[in-house]
Amino acid sequence: MRKILGILFIIVGISVLVTLIGNKSVSSWYSSDTPHNQSAILRNVDKIEIDADATNINLIPEEDRHKLMVDLHGGGSENVDLNVHRAGHELEISVDHSWCEWFSFGEEMILDVYVPGNYNQNIAVDLGSGNLNFHGASKKDPMVLNKLEVDMSSGNADLQYLQLHQIVYDGSSGNFEAEWLTVKKSLFDISSGNIELAHYTGALDAELSSGKFKAQIERLRGPIDIEASSGIISLDLPDEADFTYQGNVSSGMIRNDYPLQNKRVDEENVVKGSHGTGEYPVNLEVSSGIINLY
Repeated sequence: MRKILGILFIIVGISVLVTLIGNKSVSSWYSSDTPHNQSAILRNVDKIEIDADATNINLIPEEDRHKLMVDLHGGGSENVDLNVHRAGHELEISVDHSWCEWFSFGEEMILDVYVPGNYNQNIAVDLGSGNLNFHGASKKDPMVLNKLEVDMSSGNADLQYLQLHQIVYDGSSGNFEAEWLTVKKSLFDISSGNIELAHYTGALDAELSSGKFKAQIERLRGPIDIEASSGIISLDLPDEADFTYQGNVSSGMIRNDYPLQNKRVDEENVVKGSHGTGEYPVNLEVSSGIINLY
């Protein structure tokens, strides 16, 4: 009986502690003294690095902005440290979790990063889990960057109206959606998940372990090379595209609705052909799955 009462007292004590931790009036005892709204000048900054786990990140370009501003808010934000500091030509933004932050429930934590619209260098985002949103102003007025790197364990990425010299995306699982991207060089590496590109201009280099890769190409301005161990590759090319095509499926199906010239089918699992001048190579390969070309 005494043991049972002792266990009950322990349970009640833990419940009271959790309640106190969730109470903002008491959380000031242990919450960070670091401000959750900070700013930085980007003069001579070649790279912005953002490291935030279990956080939703919004990258927000603003034309009239002269310096970067960071605002952390939402559930549990009072119990984490927001650090913004410069190291040489790099600006580092990090969200450091403390043990008490894990007792926060309900509302998600959000990191808003307001970037001057004329910043045109490099941005790297390391996001263990959470969502990333990065939208330029419009199709006619995109955000222009040299390089964008995104590393996500799980979560969703939503990109719009960006003009990039290079994009590198490394995802373990989750969804990547992008619309109106203009890219000179790209590298997509996915363990499992889905990628969907709409109104995409440029070259494509992608490797999937499993999942779906769907791309609607607005203008073909470079080679396309997509490989998947298992899954579905769907590629929608413009009518005026100049390319030389090869689709290869070890086990699965190739569906082709694009009017290819010099079309040749080898043993039902390899399709070859060309269109226009044949300038850019387009190679699609799936070990087990489906290839759609249209």
